[in-house]
Amino acid sequence: MARATIEAPNVVVRIRGRQTYEGQEPETIELTTEGKLSEKDGALLLSYAESELTGLEGTVTSFELRGDKIRLTRYGRFNSAMEFAVGQVDESLYNTGMGALLVTIRTLAIENHLDAHGGNLRVTYKISIENFGCGQIEYDVLVTEI
Repeated sequence: MARATIEAPNVVVRIRGRQTYEGQEPETIELTTEGKLSEKDGALLLSYAESELTGLEGTVTSFELRGDKIRLTRYGRFNSAMEFAVGQVDESLYNTGMGALLVTIRTLAIENHLDAHGGNLRVTYKISIENFGCGQIEYDVLVTEI
């Protein structure tokens, strides 16, 4: 399978993800990579290629920020789409390559300080998979121009 890539990176993306599931120790993953930040039709678009560290190698993750909503899309080896808005519940299918799982998220908080030159973004949400195993995930994303 061809590797999903980002053309003409113009930013460095530092992501810190913290996952907490009931009965388990919290897990934190940090990733620093190059990405692409642009504006289109009133939305801010941030994309980066995942790595082996995240378990999503061969996948491109994109955030589309429009007003108080964020749409996260993954394509390549793994495909999914989720929409974040405080208080909103979003259900989507997460294609693992071996089948699809129902993922339900409820956004708890969004702190968006990104603009066309960089900044930071924090998203906190509750997640359940196949209506089981509820946990909480928090992403801190820092974007700086190259």
